[in-house]
Amino acid sequence: MEFTETNELGKVKKVDPLGVTDLRIRGMWHIENPHKIFSYLNKVDLNAKFQVLCLMKTEKFNSFPKEDKKALQTLNKENYKFEDAQIKNPNNPAQLLDCKLITFKVF
Repeated sequence: MEFTETNELGKVKKVDPLGVTDLRIRGMWHIENPHKIFSYLNKVDLNAKFQVLCLMKTEKFNSFPKEDKKALQTLNKENYKFEDAQIKNPNNPAQLLDCKLITFKVF
């Protein structure tokens, strides 16, 4: 076996008897389900057959073309909702980030 310098957590060369296999050691990340992360928004409707939630920072929404923003804000459908929300800043949960929440449901 040969240990090799790498930007990953580690790399070992020639781990098999023929010396043709390398092992790359990497970190594996896991993130919670968004429904759990943003459960404090309490927007999941268990009575809906289908539901789509779109959450984006207000800063991102404001970067859209004016006509697209207006179309999203003024769409008048029974199962569609556009609203302001605040979420916890992932870098500092004591701070809140301004967001837009778009919800569409099918019953």
